[in-house]
Amino acid sequence: QLRRSLAQRNTSPWTKGREEKKDSATTPEALRLWAQRRWESLLHYMVSPGKGADLRPEEGWKPAKELKRQLLRKTKNGDCLMQEMSVTVPEITKSGFHFLLRPLRAQVWQILMDMMYYEQAEHG
Repeated sequence: QLRRSLAQRNTSPWTKGREEKKDSATTPEALRLWAQRRWESLLHYMVSPGKGADLRPEEGWKPAKELKRQLLRKTKNGDCLMQEMSVTVPEITKSGFHFLLRPLRAQVWQILMDMMYYEQAEHG
């Protein structure tokens, strides 16, 4: 299941904004810094989605529609990380704040597991 989900790269909520450059000079450190800024931008979005994207660690970053939908879905535990408000932007939930306090690896693992859970539920 994991292999299939990872192989479907075009359906990933992380696709938009992916750097398409084929730069062989990209170092592991540059990749690590890019990934860190991208993840921190996601966390900033969760805390203050209505604030300007230019204030995020990766300036101008906005989550793709699929990623927003993932944040609004119930997790495997039945809680949502964010909730949709009627007229305004989504707000972070109590579970979302608990998510922010978890270690980085646990955050990434939770998002991956929830994505695979919904992929399997939708496509059997």
